[in-house]
Amino acid sequence: MNLLNKLILITLAIAVSTVAWGQQQIELNFDLDQPDNQLRLDSILTENLTDGGDTMIYYPNSILLLNVSSGIEAQEMINKSGLIVNDAYPNPTSNQTHVGIYTPEKEVHVRVLDVTGRKLYEQSFKTDKGLYVLNFTPGAQSHYTLSIRSGNQVRTIQILSSNKNNVMNLEMQQQPELRLTKSVKNNNFSFSPGDELRFTAYSTACSNVETDVITDQPTDSAQYTFDFTWLTDFQPAPPEDATFVVSDTSVLMEWSEVENCNGYKYNTENNYNEATDLDTVKHVLFDDCDEGTEHELYAWAYNDCGASYPLHMQYTTTTRFSIAENELIESGTATQKMDLMIFYEQPDSIILRNTSTNVVLDEENLQLLTDRMEKTVHAEGGVGIAAPQIGINRRVIWVQRWDIGAVIHPWEVYYNPRIIQYSDSIVERADGCLSIPTGEGYPDIEDFSYRATWVDIEYYDAEGNRVVERIDHQYTAHIFQHEIDHLNGVVFLDRQLLEDKEKFTIVEGDSFEGLPPME
Repeated sequence: MNLLNKLILITLAIAVSTVAWGQQQIELNFDLDQPDNQLRLDSILTENLTDGGDTMIYYPNSILLLNVSSGIEAQEMINKSGLIVNDAYPNPTSNQTHVGIYTPEKEVHVRVLDVTGRKLYEQSFKTDKGLYVLNFTPGAQSHYTLSIRSGNQVRTIQILSSNKNNVMNLEMQQQPELRLTKSVKNNNFSFSPGDELRFTAYSTACSNVETDVITDQPTDSAQYTFDFTWLTDFQPAPPEDATFVVSDTSVLMEWSEVENCNGYKYNTENNYNEATDLDTVKHVLFDDCDEGTEHELYAWAYNDCGASYPLHMQYTTTTRFSIAENELIESGTATQKMDLMIFYEQPDSIILRNTSTNVVLDEENLQLLTDRMEKTVHAEGGVGIAAPQIGINRRVIWVQRWDIGAVIHPWEVYYNPRIIQYSDSIVERADGCLSIPTGEGYPDIEDFSYRATWVDIEYYDAEGNRVVERIDHQYTAHIFQHEIDHLNGVVFLDRQLLEDKEKFTIVEGDSFEGLPPME
């Protein structure tokens, strides 16, 4: 079975008014069955055959979470304050597909990309403020990304195609009376237990879009497995990150072996067509690098059918503590706290805005830094702290694990942590920061931010073990995001403006009642 990553998808997320009573949730999980576990589900179309409407989820998402309410009344609404781009319909398409657009600007620019991110086509259209339909005729590719820009706003959508024509075309048609139809993602799709739903799964094998269909009347959470066992020829699965070794002047990135694969290619940008062929070699070495520099790599597996989706790897060379860093760390004993950096003061704000570099795990003063950071966060009453907050631009954080323990929640230190995946569901949460105090003498700020409901993180633990872990406890995931943001020069104020909201599902998350504030 090939179980894909999660998406929390709340129906009626774009445009609804509700008169609801008696709510429940139904979680529908999707995977596929095929001989060598190499395929993945490109997308899943869910159609309500009883009540009308449909919705689509896309790779890497595979979980449809329905908020079910008795007595929902949905209405079509358009927020005309910015660019709106609906999903293409039909999608997948065997010929032409149509995209509803509302633009507040005088021009719309459309760029068409293939699965590797290579630009295939682009065109600009003169417009007035209003509603339009973009008609897209695909070429011979099976996967497309349309990037649609109006003013300084950009929206992207994915399109699957079984068309084998070599001529690609874009047309823009004004629609003064365009209505948002039911066949648009997240729009006017309602569900009541017992409604008959039809699930159509799409998967690409050797550039051909294949399908399987399941029809059911779910009344509770369910698992659906699509049958692709009849397929024998398909492109390989993406490589998976295996190991990496970093030093002051080099980065070695390695990935695991992929079945049904002839070889591997890599590039320092997401462009398969200009990638370097490694044959069967599964690693790339960057050497003669400067200390503390970041290196990025994309790797693909390929066979006679084509290429996988890319593996994205990103690591930074190390550098040992400087004289100034050692002096600051050694300014007190292991039992003494350190002074906090204050965002409103100089040069503190410069340190808080800098990107931190990795630490060397056998660094002589690393344990002293670790101990003093722990004393600082306990003394200040926070639930997490990052090294930049005490003046050291290094990738070290302390986090209290509220997802562990019923009464006592342990504190843990993390070296060189990074977030490798965010959920597509976002929660608006109360937030705060030890380095951004409020009250008398300080600015009056809004104490909230938008955060993913779960994250996958990679780090080294206190014993020097490399760990990859999913943090799906919302409060703990919030802390990790807050602290790792500090390592990238980001503060929670930067997370108060959620751009491209339609890319995410904003959900009502677990209650933080009784938990300490995010400070």
